[in-house]
Amino acid sequence: MQPAPKLIIKRPDGHFRELDWDREVVAIGRDGANDIIIDHPLASRRHARFERAEDGCYIRDLDSTNGTFVNEQRVENRCLLHNQDQVLIADTVITFQDPEATVKGSLPTEVMRAVREELRVDSRTKEVYVRGSLLDPSLTFKEFQLLEMLYTRRGQVISKDEIARSVWDYEVFDYNAIDALVYRLRQRIEPDPAHPRYLVTQRGFGYKLIHSTGMKKLGRPQHMLACPRKGVARCAHRPARCAHRPACCAHQARYGNYFPPGTPGPAWHH
Repeated sequence: MQPAPKLIIKRPDGHFRELDWDREVVAIGRDGANDIIIDHPLASRRHARFERAEDGCYIRDLDSTNGTFVNEQRVENRCLLHNQDQVLIADTVITFQDPEATVKGSLPTEVMRAVREELRVDSRTKEVYVRGSLLDPSLTFKEFQLLEMLYTRRGQVISKDEIARSVWDYEVFDYNAIDALVYRLRQRIEPDPAHPRYLVTQRGFGYKLIHSTGMKKLGRPQHMLACPRKGVARCAHRPARCAHRPACCAHQARYGNYFPPGTPGPAWHH
């Protein structure tokens, strides 16, 4: 008989509790009927549950108000757990320990990175995976060429000249073609194309694909939160009409909110 996984529950006061996961479902929440009770106002009465299945162990969020997080990433529906993953609910951290992983040893770093990587490109099969799901329908030839180029050089800024030489087999005089290609690619791979989290613009230099492992969600543009004239500022999409251009440009350089002329920008641009 295989040993049961363990859940190490840590409270903010430093108190630890070890629970053997010896049943199919372990319920978590503020209500006293749960297996793990979290007496905190940020926890919902029926907040989440641990589920064991033939293909692994999962944490499922039960449409809680404040969310369930695994390694700082908010869970959408359910999430497959790996050894030493940390589940955060309200003020409580629950560490998942898989005895099978302890017996077999740690997986190679590159394998674990591929499992947790939000955006993955398989050059051999020409397939793209976003958050573990195969992108369907597949990208066009040029879209895949561009993404593959950026993926192999993640974290590096690629200039438009270099993109033109690699993706097009003829000289590109109109960089709007590149901007339009980037725009279409974002529509396919980004959870929110208006606020890119993978393919970002490095203003004045080009584009880069940032590492998608362990990323935090990008929120509303910071300068729009602080801007007393929000709704007036047009950001770098129309620099001449931007009330706070330096802040907007800083935001654009970080988050990559560039839209070629004639293409729709996000709602807060207009």
